[in-house]
Amino acid sequence: MSLATEYPELAITLKMLYNKNELFMELMKVFEKQKRKEMSFKELVEDIVKNNPNLFINPFCPKNKKEEVLRMYQEREEKRIYEEEKVLRETIAYSTVFTFKRHLIHLGILLVNKKLF
Repeated sequence: MSLATEYPELAITLKMLYNKNELFMELMKVFEKQKRKEMSFKELVEDIVKNNPNLFINPFCPKNKKEEVLRMYQEREEKRIYEEEKVLRETIAYSTVFTFKRHLIHLGILLVNKKLF
C-alpha cells in the first residue's frame, strides 16, 4: 500500500509541498508529459537521461560519478546508464533509489514493484 492509495488527500498535500522545490518541479514535468498515470523507476531514469541530462546529473547522480556521466554524454554513450544495470547502479545516488524512490511511490507517482530497477 502507498500513501496515495490509503490517504490521497495527504499525498496531494505533500506533492504541493514538494512543488516548492525547483528540481522537483522539473521532475514533475517528466511525469506530466506521460500518457499514463504511473511509471516505473527504470522508465523514469531512462526518460530523464534521454531528455533532461541536468536533472539526472544534479539530484540523481552522486558527486563522485558526475565526471564519468558527463563523459558518457560527451561520447554519446548515455544510454548505457539505463540499459546496463551495473552502470545504472554505479551512476545513481544510493539515497535516490532507497529514499527518494520510496517517496515517489507513496505519493502515487511511481509504480510499486518488487524489482529494484
